[in-house]
Amino acid sequence: MQKKQILCLLIGSLLILTTACVQNSKGSNEEKVELTISAAASLTDVMDELVTVFEEDHTNIQIQLNLGSSGALQQQIEQGAPTDLFISAAEDKLIYLLEKNLIDDRYYQTIVENSLVLIANKEANSTITSFEDLLETDVKKIAIGTPESVPAGAYAKQTLEQLGLYQTLSEKDKLIPAKDVRQVLQYVETNNVDAGIVYQTDAIQSDLVEIVAVADQADHDRIAYPAGVVKDTAHGPEAILFYDFLTSEQATTIFKEYGFRSVGSEND
Repeated sequence: MQKKQILCLLIGSLLILTTACVQNSKGSNEEKVELTISAAASLTDVMDELVTVFEEDHTNIQIQLNLGSSGALQQQIEQGAPTDLFISAAEDKLIYLLEKNLIDDRYYQTIVENSLVLIANKEANSTITSFEDLLETDVKKIAIGTPESVPAGAYAKQTLEQLGLYQTLSEKDKLIPAKDVRQVLQYVETNNVDAGIVYQTDAIQSDLVEIVAVADQADHDRIAYPAGVVKDTAHGPEAILFYDFLTSEQATTIFKEYGFRSVGSEND
């Protein structure tokens, strides 16, 4: 009888140990993965919230944001910088990588759109009410993104050219180039320039600036944000999960809260 009791105790102990091992192995199977998402600087605020929401539902995935001008990010990816997914503020930057076979063409699409606006510092008592006012003599400095590498700067240049203002403003050295759209916003916030041209989404996130004019969409290329999974990503399944999340109803709602428009909408 005593031997049977001892045997039962041993069997019970083995069952407990086996169950614990199985539970531990299940936990260890959920390997932590770090994704690097390269995104346009104009997405800074909305990406912070999107990442927080995504990570809450995918506890094994940690996202590292690499924010900057779309042109600089494109070059980084082309040069082999470790990136899992790219979100550009201009379609040509991502299409270029797609044509170079660096983006997976199965996971590539435009996710949202934006508008271009002229802003001034709220406390500066600016008399600027239109793009044409930038020619006035009391307007000395206007910040725009560097057109060659910053999509917002390219759109600004297109708009100013369509309005017949760009050449005159350039000749008078009024245009101050910035490394990305966030630097343009900062220049206006700190009153280092008289005006700046940024995305609507940047302007509405700042309490220090006001929108004085909105660019006509016909005066510049469509401001679209395409997203694409990098072809050589080491974390394909996880990158695709985030890519799918970006087009989900939950993410779309968050984008709208930050002023972005759904694709194809005039004023969403």
